[in-house]
Amino acid sequence: MRLTQLEYFIDIATTQNMSRSARNLHVAQPSLSRTIHALEDELATPLFTRNGRALELNSAGKKSLEVATATLGTLNTGIEDLNHYIDQTDNQVTIRIESSTTMIPGILEYLHRTVPDVSIHLIQHGLENNLLVHYDFEFSTHPVKDNENQLMLSEEIYFGVAENSPLSRAAVDNKITVSELAQNQLICTEPNPLRELVLRTLQHHGATIRPSFSTGDRATIIGMVRSGVGLCFIPQCSWPGVDLTGVRLLSFAPEPITRNIYLSMPTSSVRSSKHLTVAKAICDYMTTLK
Repeated sequence: MRLTQLEYFIDIATTQNMSRSARNLHVAQPSLSRTIHALEDELATPLFTRNGRALELNSAGKKSLEVATATLGTLNTGIEDLNHYIDQTDNQVTIRIESSTTMIPGILEYLHRTVPDVSIHLIQHGLENNLLVHYDFEFSTHPVKDNENQLMLSEEIYFGVAENSPLSRAAVDNKITVSELAQNQLICTEPNPLRELVLRTLQHHGATIRPSFSTGDRATIIGMVRSGVGLCFIPQCSWPGVDLTGVRLLSFAPEPITRNIYLSMPTSSVRSSKHLTVAKAICDYMTTLK
């Protein structure tokens, strides 16, 4: 049974006239007659009592009309719901992030300015059912398996010291060694991928350093460093708006610490033109940080 058969049957049941229904449906009358005969053959029962050109539903036809009307009604409702869902999802983009970052306010402001008709929904990695919750994009410091990953930013991770500190005065070529780091207090962010990268790198170079103080407030971290309490790590680009007055940035020796930030997209996601516009806007914003 095809949907076309049901649509034709409902119209003929309403008009009770094959010629009139052919005009309504914009089909040739012989084709319409063949369609109805095929439906009756499939159901193995006549649906109409025929009297010349006049058609009248018989008992089987009346029951079939109830079923056909309900079926098409359910289908049309489903199509309307699907179109409504598509309209909503076209205008909403869900972004998943690994951890809190000072880039987020700037990204959201930039997206609001460049794609104002798109609603941005944020979810944080680890706070929701990650395998079940749909997302369109993820900010990640590593390529996510089975996703399409676009490198947006590669940045150096510096160590910040007070400008008037002994470490600053002793620094050669704006560099700091692992032994110098090990002799000073390290003020850190709360656990996040950046902190893990820095501590793992220091451990690789023979220094297992325990942070002496942790906070999620970047301004507090910089303020403590500026006061000479200790030193901290500072990413080159991804802490926009942080006041570094009175702080000197030193590169790690023997080799600078670097990290990458990717825009990761599930390959199974259906991407509309608006989703692609948002992806481009995010990448454009990242270029402003370099």
